[in-house]
Amino acid sequence: MYKIKRETAYPLSYNLGSIFKNPTGLSAGKLIDEYGLKGYEYKTVKVCNTHANIILCNKNSTSEDFLKLIEIIKQKVKIKTNINLELEIVIY
Repeated sequence: MYKIKRETAYPLSYNLGSIFKNPTGLSAGKLIDEYGLKGYEYKTVKVCNTHANIILCNKNSTSEDFLKLIEIIKQKVKIKTNINLELEIVIY
């Protein structure tokens, strides 16, 4: 049951899991969602419709598109909330 629920909420293909750390006492996904970014698309990548802290890619996605969407999200959340989202993933 838990596995099915998780697979429904968090698409398993073409994503890296949670992108941002949760700020103390807050949810990064909720902050992103409150700005209305669920489903937001930038070229070949998009914010997941079911969990705003996940970015979905496809076989044509580029790292440039992925990194640009991360920056867009960070900027919009910062403008609205004055919170700097920190990455949970490591980018080399």
